[in-house]
Amino acid sequence: MDTITTSLDHVVSIQPEEENEERELLSREKTTSLEKDDDDYTWTNPFIHAMERDDWKTFKSLLHVLSGAEGRKVNKEGETFLHLAVANGKALFVIELAKLMSPEDLVLTDRDGYTALSLVAISGTKEMAEIMVKKNKDLVLVCDVHELPVVTAARHENTDMVHYLYWQTPKELFRPDKGKDGATLLTKLIISDLFDIALDLLETFRTLAISEDYDGRNAITVLARKPSAFPSGRQHGHWQQCKATLSRIYVAGKRLEGLTEFLTEIKRGFKIRATKSEVQALQILEIISTQVSKLDDKQLKVVGVYQAVLQATKFGIVEFVYEVMKYNRHLVNCKDASGRGIFLYAIRHRQEKVFNLIQDMRDRRSRFRYIGKEDGNNTLHEAAIYNRFSQIDRISGVALQMQRELQWFEEVEKLAPPILKDQVNNQGMTPRELFEEEHAALVEKGENWMKETARGCMVVAALIATVVFTAAFTLPGGNDDNT
Repeated sequence: MDTITTSLDHVVSIQPEEENEERELLSREKTTSLEKDDDDYTWTNPFIHAMERDDWKTFKSLLHVLSGAEGRKVNKEGETFLHLAVANGKALFVIELAKLMSPEDLVLTDRDGYTALSLVAISGTKEMAEIMVKKNKDLVLVCDVHELPVVTAARHENTDMVHYLYWQTPKELFRPDKGKDGATLLTKLIISDLFDIALDLLETFRTLAISEDYDGRNAITVLARKPSAFPSGRQHGHWQQCKATLSRIYVAGKRLEGLTEFLTEIKRGFKIRATKSEVQALQILEIISTQVSKLDDKQLKVVGVYQAVLQATKFGIVEFVYEVMKYNRHLVNCKDASGRGIFLYAIRHRQEKVFNLIQDMRDRRSRFRYIGKEDGNNTLHEAAIYNRFSQIDRISGVALQMQRELQWFEEVEKLAPPILKDQVNNQGMTPRELFEEEHAALVEKGENWMKETARGCMVVAALIATVVFTAAFTLPGGNDDNT
């Protein structure tokens, strides 16, 4: 058995006077044995108390006397002092302990299979990781339960850590045939908006685009649920865009540095300009689309491409729908289990850009050819259904929402074959009747809003009238009760 015996007299002499617990413990035991197989961890108490007080000086003194303690397991969880320091956010202890520990000690794992670097990947800093990796470059290769540290960092959205560990990890480990680390890293990068690294990874291993990750997802299904990654998915309406545009125009006009600049601002303001991350997301989408184009119908279903296109339609990501179908024209016919296709999804979720895109790709009869199996609804019935989680939810004000809903229904009605207007569903209702029933609550809210607004206006009008009336009967010298 490997046993280290050491005198603690020196430690006793250097302890501050107020640290009674450590001083009494160490003076009571002139020698201490640290055994690798020993379940008695009472010897760690002085160390832990010093760490709790952020007293690195005392902690380091204990390490000098109890040589090798930094590489020992300190509890039943199999952790080292370095694990504890990381878990408790003791940055100074993490950095200094990493400097003192041997490269072999840094590879020690706790009972759950985590190295200290794996824990740093979750919530630590780049500086912590740099010191560890500089001392032992193989740390980036040590997986925890099943994934590499960089994947762990991406899973926990530790952005700085991902940027550092990605370039320290050999890219060969991300190959699809090496396991699911590459696919998992890619999906997590997309979820975390780290499109620069995601693009680099995908350009290196293009088949990762359709590879399944540890969570059963892949890049295409994840990207289909990321409207914020594309220009069409920006979370503000036309009025907010106009306000921003008018603001820029106003500033340019005030400066009056030239008519050219003024006109340039007007032209620029009404364009949707892609940001750097949006450009990268579009490049990722193009790579994914080319990979999807190589799949047959069975593979498309297995990979989840059909569902991804429908999800992208639901979220209004017109770039996604267009790009994927550009390489796979037959995807325009994809349907869900209920028989609803892209066109119907666009109608139900009020996604006018996708709606217009599909209109240009299919003839009218095939676009509107749908009868629900369970409810008997035709396409126009679907347009009549109120969906509070659709685009309409972004419009503020009940009256404006109702106006928008009516406009949408009437627009679809204009394009639909006339026969659909009079068809009844399983409830015996025409599309127009279903629209009225679906929007009855919204109409009631609108009426209440109008009444409240009118009442508020009347109160304001009364107050104004009172002020005017009082002012009219006030003497030039003012109102004075004593006169």
